[in-house]
Amino acid sequence: MMDFITLVFNVEPVAKGRPRIARSGHAFTPQKTRNAEKAIKTLAAIEMKKPKREAFDCPVAVAIEFLMQKPKKPSKAYPSKSDLDNYAKLVCDALNEILWKDDSQIIDLYLTKRWGDFSQITVQVTPLESGRL
Repeated sequence: MMDFITLVFNVEPVAKGRPRIARSGHAFTPQKTRNAEKAIKTLAAIEMKKPKREAFDCPVAVAIEFLMQKPKKPSKAYPSKSDLDNYAKLVCDALNEILWKDDSQIIDLYLTKRWGDFSQITVQVTPLESGRL
């Protein structure tokens, strides 16, 4: 069994936006979502080439931590408008064909959202044998 992989992205976490419908009826992904996915995909591809690593082709466990920069004028709990699962959806989709063949391989997912002095996304992927922890 291969060891786990940890990647750290020094980017602002972005929640995956819902598809929008143009007046013509054409559906499109919001620009902010496309830009964030492209940034994560590019950074991950660079990291996976450092020692040449292939995308996992087995079930995986994934832990993602979203470090959100504290607002300048904090409220009691620093509420964030976006749901944690929407942040995860963007990261999981962006890492398809880079860390795993398809995000349907994720059978165990652990998510956290924290506040800090800067923004960062940390992804840890652990390959699993026969779908067992």
